[in-house]
Amino acid sequence: MALDVFKGINRAMAPLLAKTIGKTEFLTQLKTAWYPAIGKTTSIEDEVLKARERIQKSGFSGAFKSLGITDADLRGLLQEIQDSKTTPYVNTNPNPGRNEPCPCGSGLKYKRCHGLKEGRESMDQNTG
Repeated sequence: MALDVFKGINRAMAPLLAKTIGKTEFLTQLKTAWYPAIGKTTSIEDEVLKARERIQKSGFSGAFKSLGITDADLRGLLQEIQDSKTTPYVNTNPNPGRNEPCPCGSGLKYKRCHGLKEGRESMDQNTG
């Protein structure tokens, strides 16, 4: 687990910290810190703008300048974060399971709501 070097650092200490740990380690720490904030499908350019705002608010702009971190570095970092996130599972099966909630929103199990109606229709077709 990476150390959280960003916690408790004031603006004056940020450039000194950046010189101590180096650009690669700084970007690694940044990736860990920003991972939860970056979406899988959002635009990289939008994320770069948001990242610049976060940098200004955090007081780490001096550290970024002293390390020479550019927008290209941020794009690469943000792309790495997006690539490492998994795509959420979307159920493409329109038929719910018998014990799942009915998609109509009634709150009943599917087998007690619309599943019951479908069961009767299929029984009528088989007997007729």
